[in-house]
Amino acid sequence: MWFLTFKVGSCRFNVKVEGFWGRSAPKPPLHNLPRAKGRGNLLNSHQPLMKNLWSQITGLFKTVEESSSSNPVIHELIERGAEELALYEGWKCSLVCRRLTEWLWHQYGIWQALPGEVDETIDFLDTPSCKGFAVHFHKTNYSRRDARHLFDYLKERVLTLPYRCQISDTRTYSQKDWVETVERHYLKPKPGFAEPSKLNQRFGNVTIELTLRNDAVHNLKFRATSYNDHLYASAEDFKDLMQAVLE
Repeated sequence: MWFLTFKVGSCRFNVKVEGFWGRSAPKPPLHNLPRAKGRGNLLNSHQPLMKNLWSQITGLFKTVEESSSSNPVIHELIERGAEELALYEGWKCSLVCRRLTEWLWHQYGIWQALPGEVDETIDFLDTPSCKGFAVHFHKTNYSRRDARHLFDYLKERVLTLPYRCQISDTRTYSQKDWVETVERHYLKPKPGFAEPSKLNQRFGNVTIELTLRNDAVHNLKFRATSYNDHLYASAEDFKDLMQAVLE
């Protein structure tokens, strides 16, 4: 048994191949190999192995090609290793972290007063039930690591409000011209009542998404979605959420 590793965009695949030289059939010494009577005789003896290999590879390409956001080729929970966590802890104390959070708060202030003057690398969302922002990292000089650390930092800050993390996952699927990976933190307020018989939804459910295209960071989205029905108390002001997360 052996493995062939290859990448499609940000997807890495390991193809397991079993054949003539698999674990159950040890590789024979060279002097026991069949003597070639004609060109390609030795290669022809391995045709079943190669056919199996290409069958697996073409099958994986087809799976990637037919994938979508609702049917991703890869869907996994987010797990950060010890090294990445250590880098993140250092990043939180860095000048890059401070500049990013101060810039976000400053842009939010500009958007409230002069919406047409905000930087081209950021957009804000404001509807009755959903409020948030999107940072277009592909238009900035920040690295993928900086974007990912900010992604995790926003989650950490929301958890202090207090919120709980419903799920942190990553999905990879094919788009027309690229392979897209979306990392997501989905957070909900801890259960409680704001007033008799009214559930406290705080700022609503918070979704943080980091999108990569062909393994390059594209954008980061942060949004709070609130309910507007008789079961829930009114959502708190989004400005207070921004202040709590960024200051």
